[in-house]
Amino acid sequence: VLIALLAAVASIMGVVSALALRGSLIGQLDAQLRAASDRSANAPDLGDLDLDDLDRPTSGRPDGEHEGGERPPGLSVPGQGAGTLNLFVRDGRTRAGYYDRSGTFQDLTTAQETTLGALPADGNPHEVDLEGLGDYRAISTMTESGDLVVTGLSTSSSMQTVRHFVAVELAVALVGLLFALVAGMVLVRRRGRP
Repeated sequence: VLIALLAAVASIMGVVSALALRGSLIGQLDAQLRAASDRSANAPDLGDLDLDDLDRPTSGRPDGEHEGGERPPGLSVPGQGAGTLNLFVRDGRTRAGYYDRSGTFQDLTTAQETTLGALPADGNPHEVDLEGLGDYRAISTMTESGDLVVTGLSTSSSMQTVRHFVAVELAVALVGLLFALVAGMVLVRRRGRP
């Protein structure tokens, strides 16, 4: 009975603490996302410039489609870190991409653009699963000039931290339960002796 009670308490504490950690990390990520979204929404549109002259490496779209290889305005402003993605739509023309971990600009696929474009433009963070990139938190907004701007940050680092925390918690709980079981067996044997 004691072991069962300890296991129940450990499970409840583990679940609550893991959820609290996840909530805290997502809260921090959302704060970073709001700042990145504000920078993106207020970025000047350099679409009239030939961005291919800026000597930046780009990759073609995996599905073979390409829309000029232009970086969206939201990724041309200072402060946007690795992993930041941005979609910019003006007059039906879409420019979208992201910075990979090395800081290199990569184009988004048409499927990824469609997923981001379907988010509600309410200025609130939303969970979104992007094919080939994983889970993101993204904010979609409409600027005063009627442009759609979607900014996203990957949740992979936060979720990796939560998974590591859960693994450590499980290991500690198992060791504690094993210790309690051994101690209980020793006490029972001692008290059971004539």
